[in-house]
Amino acid sequence: MHQLYKNKSSKFLNLISILITIIFSVLFFVSSNVKTAKVLNIDETEITVSYNKEELILNNYSNLDLSIGDSVVLDQSNQEYYIEDLYRLSNLKYLIFIFFCFIIFILGMQGFQVLASIFMSVGIISFFTLPLISNNFSPVLSCIFSALLLIPSTFYMTHGVNKKSHLAVLSTIITLCVASAVIYLSTTFVNLTGASSEEASFLLFNGNLNLDYSGILFGGLLISLLGILDDITITQTSIVLDLQENTKKNIFKRAMEIGKDHIASLTNTIFLIYAGTSLPLLLLFYVNAESIGTILNVEPIAEEIVRSMIATFSLILAVPISTWVAYKFNR
Repeated sequence: MHQLYKNKSSKFLNLISILITIIFSVLFFVSSNVKTAKVLNIDETEITVSYNKEELILNNYSNLDLSIGDSVVLDQSNQEYYIEDLYRLSNLKYLIFIFFCFIIFILGMQGFQVLASIFMSVGIISFFTLPLISNNFSPVLSCIFSALLLIPSTFYMTHGVNKKSHLAVLSTIITLCVASAVIYLSTTFVNLTGASSEEASFLLFNGNLNLDYSGILFGGLLISLLGILDDITITQTSIVLDLQENTKKNIFKRAMEIGKDHIASLTNTIFLIYAGTSLPLLLLFYVNAESIGTILNVEPIAEEIVRSMIATFSLILAVPISTWVAYKFNR
């Protein structure tokens, strides 16, 4: 059972999660901006845009379907501006804000813990994992160390400091040790290089980097596995502890408590799986010193964020619906 508001450590964890969520949300929504221009006129050979209170006339090389009034992102090459992409970050921010509100509305205080856990995962990968790998530190060790930081920080932040979390953390670490050996043996046996993706090929052309791509593959698989293990270990631990109470009272309430654990785990799961499988792409953006706004504005990234939020929304909605149906029609 959850221990929100029941003891001093839980109250402290709730306060920390609220502060982390508010601070990092404000930093994200305020700072992750992209310099944009507005389309004023379009003809067959030229596009006129307003940029920094000046009008620029650009060659119409863009294959984008533009309309007058659209906001676009400009880039510069050889002192000449060109249209790089449509600007979609502002709408994406609104969608992310709605998603955050939905998580908090459904999970209450635990929603802040879930969001704080996601921000902590982002922070560990952005400021620990990626810098180590880009500076030619072993990607295997970098991701193992990152996993040892991610497991307790995300588990305790999401599920509280309690017996359930202790057992789940221990189970995850033991499973991760076995899984690491399986990943290493499998990738070695099949002779996987980790350099087959398009993002990895871009990194190969960067003369300043000398990366271990098989190690990056290992690390990506390891981080992806963390999300799955969070889901499985927390849920299984909750079920076992609940069954040990050996009571038939408040079945719906108890089932929803387990379902909330599943929701909390799945939300972070989706991020970790994407971060792990996209480690070469994240490294490519990192070594090219791209801003967070520029990264989020790229269509493939924005598409994945939308896809992830829709998937999470569906999973969250399925928990109360399936719990109610099972409770009503299995009495």
